[in-house]
Amino acid sequence: MCNFRFLTEEEENQIVLDTRYITVNRIPIKGHYNPHECCSKVQLQGRWIDKCGFKPNDKLTVSVYRNRLVIEKQNPNTINPKVLAREQKAHEKYVRERVLQMLGPDIVKQLSFKNGEIKWRR
Repeated sequence: MCNFRFLTEEEENQIVLDTRYITVNRIPIKGHYNPHECCSKVQLQGRWIDKCGFKPNDKLTVSVYRNRLVIEKQNPNTINPKVLAREQKAHEKYVRERVLQMLGPDIVKQLSFKNGEIKWRR
């Protein structure tokens, strides 16, 4: 009699497909402040990346720990918090400018724009 079971997606993701050894390289930082200043660079390339499940133009998340980097493919619905913050800031600026046009600078000085809310200053 043969007993078998299918692995869950989480168990399947835990299986080590391959081990690669790479070197952290040093590259100069462009600029005229300190010509000898450098930073670290890690470059990954090769067919093994495709075999691992990463394709060109995939969006990745890099989780940073002490002495450890974890690279994972983002879900398609993941929102980049930096892009979201930038869009919110641009929208707040647009709202502030529109309110300024509609109400005038005297009234706008009495208003507070925080977290997407417009309130009277006290």
